[in-house]
Amino acid sequence: MGCGCNDPINSWYDWAHQMPADILDLVAMARLGGTVGTFLNSTSFNTPPVAWTAAGIGYSGEPLVAALATDSGLAINNSDQFNFGHELRNQSALLAPPLQKVIFARAGTQWENLITLAFGGVTYNDLQLSFRDNAGTRGDAQGTIPVISWAGAFTGNQQLGLVFKQKTQVSLMIRAITSAGDWSAFEMEVKVI
Repeated sequence: MGCGCNDPINSWYDWAHQMPADILDLVAMARLGGTVGTFLNSTSFNTPPVAWTAAGIGYSGEPLVAALATDSGLAINNSDQFNFGHELRNQSALLAPPLQKVIFARAGTQWENLITLAFGGVTYNDLQLSFRDNAGTRGDAQGTIPVISWAGAFTGNQQLGLVFKQKTQVSLMIRAITSAGDWSAFEMEVKVI
């Protein structure tokens, strides 16, 4: 979906007919609250049986980059230096609202990007992560969309760990269902450097 320079999408009709992009082309690993996500072809990423509600999910604190080679002092030192030299999220209360969804992350399968999400006092028991633009499609030939999925009871602050394969700028979406059956979506605009 890239820059849109040669994008054949000229209306919602065209968008609906696009093939969904595979989240595994970008994400090498994803975990939430210590639980590794499961890849699946979702039939429910973009099709709620009820109206969408306002997203109750937000960022909490500064994202961090951690070295996956925890036995390597050099790798740990490199990630510490990266965190010291980069502001990955602007937490100013004066930041324009459209920019509050923007974070930076580090590319490479040797780094895990740790992003703390605030779920508040609501319990989410069904979460799916994929590209935001996939929600505008009808899915593949089977009507499914590739996602990374978590089932459980997620509430309070939870750490989302993402390992990105390459540099890019992308909009990701977490589709969330609460234990009460409310559906919402949280958008993350990630500049992977």
